[in-house]
Amino acid sequence: MSRECGTEAGQEPLRRILLAHLARYPLMQPVDLYKLLHQAAMGSEHAAPDEAAARAWLQRELRSLGEGPGDPLIDPISPGGEIVRVHLRPHLAAGYEPERLLEAFLRTGREYRGSTERLAEWGRLAVQMAEAGRLPFGREMRALLEERTAQGFGSAHHSRQYGESYRPAYRVVAAAFLPSPLPQRGGLCSADGRGSLTEPMDCRPGCGACCIAVSVSSPIPGMPGGKPAGVRCVQLTANGLCALFGRPERPAICVRFRADPEACGQSAEEALARMSALERATRPGE
Repeated sequence: MSRECGTEAGQEPLRRILLAHLARYPLMQPVDLYKLLHQAAMGSEHAAPDEAAARAWLQRELRSLGEGPGDPLIDPISPGGEIVRVHLRPHLAAGYEPERLLEAFLRTGREYRGSTERLAEWGRLAVQMAEAGRLPFGREMRALLEERTAQGFGSAHHSRQYGESYRPAYRVVAAAFLPSPLPQRGGLCSADGRGSLTEPMDCRPGCGACCIAVSVSSPIPGMPGGKPAGVRCVQLTANGLCALFGRPERPAICVRFRADPEACGQSAEEALARMSALERATRPGE
C-alpha cells in the first residue's frame, strides 16, 4: 500500500464510499460495513468456488432474484475503483451475458491478491468514523474489527436486517477483468429497454462527466437553484459516484440518463468534452 493511502487526503475516497453506501442502504449494520471493506480489500478470493459450483450458484440466484432496490449496475467499492460489485438485477435487466460475468468473477478469485494490511487500515478508518459520529455504529465497529482481527480477517455474511431489506445480489470482481463493453444476450439494446442506434454501454466507474458538463434546472440538495453547465455537482463524490443514487431527491434528469457511446466516447475526458459541446449546442439562443 502506498503511503498516500494512509494520509488524510488518501483516506477521503474511502470515507465517501462508506458514506455513500450508508446513504443508499441506511439499515446496514457494522457487519455489512465490514463485509464491504473486506470485499474492497480482498476481492472475491474468499467466495470463489470451483467453476461448476460458481455457475450453478449464479444460475440459481438469477432465477430467484425477485424485486430489489435500485442498485447501480457497476458499483466501485475500493478507493481506486479496481474492485467493483456488479449487481445482478440491473445486469439481468440490461440483457448482459452472465457467462462473461462468471468468467470475471472466477478470474478475480484466481488472480487478484488482496491485502489484510489494507483491510486493517481501512477498518481503523471505519472505527474512527464511527467513534466520531460519522457512522451510526459507535463502539460496535471497534468491537467487531477487534474480533475479526483476532480471527484473521475472515469473510462475513450480510446481517439479517440488510439481507431482508435489500436482498443483495451481486458479484465482486476486479474491474479490469470485466469485458468492455459488457456483451449482451440477443434482444435488448439498452438498459432501459428503449433500444438504441448505437452499441449500449455502462457508465465508467469514476467518470462523472455528466455530473459536471450537463446543466440541471431542478433543485439538488446543496444546490437549491439547480446546477449550471460545467459546474461539478456537489453530490458527485470524490470517486465519481452519485451520493443521491436511489434516493428520491435525485433529479429526474439524472435518473433517466443512460450512458451512450455518442455522448461518452472512449474516456472520461472525451465524455466531458462531448457533453460540454452538446450542452453548448443545445443552449437556447446559440
